[in-house]
Amino acid sequence: MKISIISAGKSITSGRDYHWNDDIIPVGIQPMQAVLNEQSGKYYSLVISSDAPGSYSVFMARLPLVSGDRDDLGRPLCAGILVQELNNSEARQLAIEYMQNRELVRQMLCSPAVIQTGADFSVNLAAAEAAVCELLKGATALGQQAPLPGEVWGESFTGERTPDLIRRLTNHRLSERPENRIILCYFTDTEKLTGDEDLVLHYSPLGTYNKPLTGRRGNGLCDKVKRFLPGLPDDPKMQLLVGTVAFVAAAFLTYRLLSGNGKKH
Repeated sequence: MKISIISAGKSITSGRDYHWNDDIIPVGIQPMQAVLNEQSGKYYSLVISSDAPGSYSVFMARLPLVSGDRDDLGRPLCAGILVQELNNSEARQLAIEYMQNRELVRQMLCSPAVIQTGADFSVNLAAAEAAVCELLKGATALGQQAPLPGEVWGESFTGERTPDLIRRLTNHRLSERPENRIILCYFTDTEKLTGDEDLVLHYSPLGTYNKPLTGRRGNGLCDKVKRFLPGLPDDPKMQLLVGTVAFVAAAFLTYRLLSGNGKKH
């Protein structure tokens, strides 16, 4: 197991802004960070990535420090926790613990025993590893059913899909395809998805939906991820029909306006 704690800054300054600890960038974290937006810590913000067959990383972003320390602009100081070199069950168990009780995970991983603040920041990695090991105790009991095809799940009320997610993580293995396997965040930009993820879950007040992902498979091709358009029917044919009607209506109104202006002259 390898643990990295990032976004805990070098110092609380007397200047205008807070200095983030950008000189410690764990290898492999960029693709995991790239799919999370700036608000993704609001409800949940977690990515599981496959580094190599049988080896997984879990990145938990934007966990506020238990100390409650803030920067000079009044923003809560947060930490990103990257746990690497986990097996399949361990990666799933950490995600389950996070979704079942995110506050407990925060209390364990962002406590003063793990992250100390003052004139400078320091991290006790031994304490962090002990906390992660405590969270992983249930990993040996997880099922080993085959991975399920990838899907995008949305929810309009936070936590409404959590039982489904936990059942899936409890019973089904993650696939061993490289890159991100599970993405959980506040709002997912589907343009950032490869279409090859196992599962994407995001909260959006615009409504819920359930869509399959289409992506790279045996032929190596990558189809465009199916898009959901808020406020429109789920059926792509119906979306096309509604879009066509809206376009024709807009064109007709434009024509009437232009014709009316021409008659006045």
